[in-house]
Amino acid sequence: MTFDDGFVSVVDNALPELEARRIPMTFFVPTGSWGQRPCWVKDSRAKASAQTVLTPDQVRRVGDSSW
Repeated sequence: MTFDDGFVSVVDNALPELEARRIPMTFFVPTGSWGQRPCWVKDSRAKASAQTVLTPDQVRRVGDSSW
């Protein structure tokens, strides 16, 4: 399973379920938006504009499976 937006909500919601089912996953995190709203979403009405991208520390925690 891959996720290409690096949203905190994906990690909060998907990671526990995938780990419980032992489903491998890969997260791609756009580093230009660390800890911020996604810079690639231009329409503020889009659902993604309310999301937050992971911080470097959060990415390390995901990698260590200590989320």
